Formats: sequence, structure tokens, C-alpha cells
Amino acid sequence: MIRDRKHRNSGLLLLLILAIFVLALLFLYQGGRWLEVRFGKEQARAAYTPTDFREAPLLIDGLPYYRRTDVTTVLLMGVDQSDANRHDGYRSGGQADFLCLLAVDHGSRCITPVLIDRDAMTEITILDIFGHASGTRHAQICLSYSFGDVAEKSCELAAEAVAGLLCGIPIDFYVAVDLDGISALNHAIGGVNVTLEEDLSALHPDMTQGNTLHLTDEQAYLFVRSRRIIGDGTNLARMRRQQQYLTGAAATIMERLQQDSSFADGLYSAMQPYMVTNMNKGRAVNELWAVRGYELSAPVWLQGRHSTGADGFTEFHVDSSSAKKLIVQLLMERAYE
Repeated sequence: MIRDRKHRNSGLLLLLILAIFVLALLFLYQGGRWLEVRFGKEQARAAYTPTDFREAPLLIDGLPYYRRTDVTTVLLMGVDQSDANRHDGYRSGGQADFLCLLAVDHGSRCITPVLIDRDAMTEITILDIFGHASGTRHAQICLSYSFGDVAEKSCELAAEAVAGLLCGIPIDFYVAVDLDGISALNHAIGGVNVTLEEDLSALHPDMTQGNTLHLTDEQAYLFVRSRRIIGDGTNLARMRRQQQYLTGAAATIMERLQQDSSFADGLYSAMQPYMVTNMNKGRAVNELWAVRGYELSAPVWLQGRHSTGADGFTEFHVDSSSAKKLIVQLLMERAYE
């Protein structure tokens, strides 16, 4: 008898809890209906609009912009040492003598190379002897690569410096190639044709002004790398040659990609011993294959002026107005339009 009474009491308690729960749901529903009527408009229950999780828009000259999602940025770097993976400390990574940002526009199927002067002045992160960030310094952007105990860290610091120079736009991918990689690239693509705009015969007897050459691997290295003993010895003259070689090499690569579906895989394998990148082989090959039919625009330069710093070294001061216009044109879209 006592057991039956306890069982009935337990059943009544369960029913009571269930009733309270149902009443609470009804109360919440009626409350929601009252709020809809109170504010004069019934709310749709079937439609759902997801929250926009994009970061806050970037203000450029007071106007809000978002980074376009259909544009990929790839930072190409040429490192002035023979082994991009060799680091003997946090300040021995070498310098990024060649800097080029590729803006890969998947919407318009176009690739635009943006050449960055190695002496461009910007904020770079300084690491102490223990590898900790100790602050920043306004210095030549090529020095940003020199910090870091491993090549990946140097690449990240260089990408960070380039992003800072370009209104804070993050860099998607980086590829750093060491000195020996110049000849390896030339060999992998079968050479590049160039017409010499200056006399380089001090480097090689065949490299005379006005001569058109299909560069050998040795000549390609000399053409891209040399500076001090030829012409006016300036980095500007070397950058013009680098632009010339880049244009020819890129056109050759695009042509080879359309002719041979295995070329991308072979190119990555040939360059792998000489480069550091945050793209694995599968991603890099897929990216190369995806852009095989894209138009390759003529390289553009960040505009600015050269001067000599108090320490006697060359400085390039980027014109911020033209840099902003270029970034907006290539990478951004207006917010709230």
C-alpha cells in the first residue's frame, strides 16, 4: 500500500513538472507574439539571415573597404644567400633582395605583379637574440627577412612588413627562393628570351647592350642578381632587369602550363630544394593549374622617391596616396554599397 502511494506521488510530480514546462513554452510564445504586435510588424519565422562574420572594414582615406574574397595574394621573395633554409640565429636570415606581390584575380582571371623596391621604408619587427619581438624599426623592407631562427619565421616577418606597407592587407601565401634557385628556375622552364637594355659584358662576353639572348642558367643568374659592377650599380637598374626576366619567365610558365598538365608538378619538384613556402605541393600545383588560362598583366611598381639616409644607405619612400589607389584597385571592394 505504501509502495503504491509512493508510485502515484512520483507520477503526479512528473506530470506537474511537465505541465510547468509546457506553460513556460506557451508563455514565451505569447510573449513573442505580443512583442511583434507591440512594435507593429510580425516577424518571419522561416527566413534566416546569417551573421556577417567578416572583420570590420578597413578605412582608406576615410572610406570603408573589405578585402575581396576572389583575389589571392602571393608574395614572391628572392633571398640573397645560397640556402634559404640556413639560419644560424635570429638575425642571420639574409635579406629579401627581390619582392613581388602577385594579385591573382579569379573574378577577372587576371594576374598582376606588383614590384616592391627592396629599400622601401616601412615598420619591420625586430627580434632580440632569444627570438622574442622587442619592437619595431622604420627601415628598409628587405631587412625584415633577416630576423628569425628558421626560414618560415623570416618569411612571416617579411610578409608582415609587406602587409604593413600596403595598408595592412594580409598576405595569403609566400614563396622565398634563394640564389641558387634562379638557375634552377631558368633550367626548369627552358630559359627566357631577353633583349639587353644595358651593357652587361663585364659579367659575360655575350651580354652586350642591344643583344637578344635566350639566357642560359648562368646568364639568368647574372642577369637577375648582379648590380654593383655593371651600369650605374643601382638597385633600380637591377629591378628593371628583374621585371624583364619575371615577365618573360611568367609568360613561359603560363604557356608550358597550357601545353603540359604535368608541368606544374615538375616545376614545384625542381624548385623545392631552393625555396620556402607556406603552400604544400598539392596546393601549389592546384593553384598553378587553376591560373593556366589567366591573363598576365604587365608588372606595376609602387611609386615613390629615393634618397640617402643618415647612415649612408639608400632609402625608398613609398608614395602612400598612389599605394592606396593601387591596393583599392587590385584587392578591395567598397563596404556598405
